[in-house]
Amino acid sequence: MPFKLKQPKLLSRFGSISFKGSNSNSASENSTSVDSIPNQGVGPLTTHDPSTPSLPQDSVHQLSKDPSTNETNRVESLRSSAIATSLVASSSTPAAQDPLMDLSIIPATSDSEIATSHDPRDRVLSSQLLTGDGPRSQSFFAGAHHFQTGDIKLFYAPNATYVSTVNEVSIQHSAVSIERARFDTLPKHPEMSATLAEYIPDSRKPDVEKLCERASRGTELVLCIHGPAGIGKSTLIGHLSDKFRSEDCLAGSVFLGGFPTGTYGPGAIVKMIAYEIGSIHPRAIPKIVEAMDQCHATSLENHLQKYIVEPLQSLNHPQPFIIIIDAMDEWRDHPTFIKALAHLNLQSRVVKFIITDRLNPCASHLPGIERISVYTYALGPISKEVIKAYFHKHLETVPWVDGRRATPVDVEKLTELSGGLPVWASTVIAVLSHRFGESPPHEILEEIVGSRRQTKGSSDNI
Repeated sequence: MPFKLKQPKLLSRFGSISFKGSNSNSASENSTSVDSIPNQGVGPLTTHDPSTPSLPQDSVHQLSKDPSTNETNRVESLRSSAIATSLVASSSTPAAQDPLMDLSIIPATSDSEIATSHDPRDRVLSSQLLTGDGPRSQSFFAGAHHFQTGDIKLFYAPNATYVSTVNEVSIQHSAVSIERARFDTLPKHPEMSATLAEYIPDSRKPDVEKLCERASRGTELVLCIHGPAGIGKSTLIGHLSDKFRSEDCLAGSVFLGGFPTGTYGPGAIVKMIAYEIGSIHPRAIPKIVEAMDQCHATSLENHLQKYIVEPLQSLNHPQPFIIIIDAMDEWRDHPTFIKALAHLNLQSRVVKFIITDRLNPCASHLPGIERISVYTYALGPISKEVIKAYFHKHLETVPWVDGRRATPVDVEKLTELSGGLPVWASTVIAVLSHRFGESPPHEILEEIVGSRRQTKGSSDNI
């Protein structure tokens, strides 16, 4: 089908024109600035006269005896003619006096142009302007062989901030998808929301205030919260995790006591933390994917730098990010991890670690702890008033039978027996609320209180 180009009057501000080889798959393009095309006279160039089929003399190449060469020269001549005929080099004519008329060319495939510009005068001659319809007229390309509209691109966007092809946008989208797919291969933290104990509102308000103040203003790399089992470290850490995330300061949380960590070495835990970082802060994903390429068979210190520090640095956050690691001492490889953290001592403005331990790591002489800037915080029991309020609230939800309910005396006894341990209080409520046998709740409550009386004074307080 012949290519048809009606006689257009074009605006006087073209940016550039580019050609791709008609028989080549190469992605390279040759661009010619419109300013380099000579202009004869002032205003728009004279359009091609259909009654004069001959080409301009200066655009006709010397014919060769080789037919294939003649064909190539003819196509090149036609291209030159199209440029000289349809482009406007002068800027003296106002745009309003030269409106763009219909341009009738058979549309190319998907190589339409996209331009981003803040100048309303800018236009892009794209496939939206290319159509096969229109009145019959002599084509500038009549007689051309092996010439496709995909070979020509007209850019009318001299003030555009960015011009790209649809194919380039598609490639960029594909690259992002591949990057995300690679990121998703990192180790993932198991779902833990159903296993964490409920945080009693304001039960740790003084502790929360002190720890947040230290995390934001202290210079230590590690803040270690230590205390005996059942004191509520994991519950407090879960609450801190929610608080830091609401303030856009959380990098990630890992609860090592909630899954079998024996199968995860230090490198895998670092990658798990990196996955947490990328999930919360997607802008860090490119740096994390870079680390996947750079850290194979490298040291744990390099893993910490590439997977954690550099992705967080790329976010340019004004405050240090917080990484929370619960039950550090329950992880088989925690001594190795602690030693490697010394490499990040000078990065406390970028990232800080809050870890929990049953023992004070400094007092227990954990290997390598002396090389780390660390602040230790001893977590104590919560107040009796908080425990009592917890029992009053949750005993109302127990499915009592035969009208038997917990009395105020029962509440007082349970509060005393708890010893300020929130895990003990939550365990009592769970036992009363879920019948594990034939006994009704009030009988189970009597057994709990009675068993405590029998062991009172012994070393076993629970």
